[in-house]
Amino acid sequence: MTPRVEFLIPAYNPGEFLEPCLESLIAQTESDWRAVVLDDGSIEWPSCPSLDDPRVTVIRTENRGVSAARNRAFAESSADLVCFLDADDLLAPTFSQSLLAPLDDPRLAGSYCDGQLLWMFDSPEGHQTAMVYGPTDDLFDTLATRPMNLGAMVIRRQVVERALPFSIEMSSASEDWDFLLRAAWQTRWHYVAEPLYTYRLTSGSWSRNYEKLYAKSAEMVDLYAKATDGPRFSPDQSARAKHHLRNWAAREMRNQAKSNGSWGKAMRTVAKHPELAFWFALRLVRR
Repeated sequence: MTPRVEFLIPAYNPGEFLEPCLESLIAQTESDWRAVVLDDGSIEWPSCPSLDDPRVTVIRTENRGVSAARNRAFAESSADLVCFLDADDLLAPTFSQSLLAPLDDPRLAGSYCDGQLLWMFDSPEGHQTAMVYGPTDDLFDTLATRPMNLGAMVIRRQVVERALPFSIEMSSASEDWDFLLRAAWQTRWHYVAEPLYTYRLTSGSWSRNYEKLYAKSAEMVDLYAKATDGPRFSPDQSARAKHHLRNWAAREMRNQAKSNGSWGKAMRTVAKHPELAFWFALRLVRR
């Protein structure tokens, strides 16, 4: 039987995080779901009682990175609606129920909700925990200003098929932002104004690697700005995307340098990307 929704979860050495993620699925008030856990060549695999749930399938492959893992997990799925989770994500019990209900309307490409950050280490001064995405008539335009977390979204299968594949070149950098821009192009979405998604931020999270993420994301923005057809940025959208990227990178550089003394790394990044100098200096004088 094809489930109503499938959760596609790439996992590489997920440690203690996978079990709570799966527990949050088992606790869903909407029980018609399946999870495909893609073990991306893990060296260590945790003991997870939730893997015994018959709705959970584990597929093991050689290590090829998160983009290849997501592409493979989708190929193993069959539901009309999918959610791309990470192994360290958590969902509120009503996530599926709340995001699936609007999708009875076939004109909608998907639905999304607000989220929250859960810091798994000492958070920086002035940090924020809320991820409020808000309603929008044009999700593509909104994504130009800031990306969204994939785990906060349920997406219709035909939209995923059109937007695939996740870029191997951008893997563990901006592959999710790139994918969502293609999925959001000229489509309609429903917004659920509740924080039903939690992103657990660890010291090893990919988003902490600001050097790689900034460089790959800047390349991606340039590609969308230069595109002549299909998904493409207007000059205003390109400017907003660059503003977001530089502000984010400068904040992350400052926070990490203050917490672990990596000032040399920050200075090397500024030397390599001079456009960050102003933003980094600005972040040093304000919270």
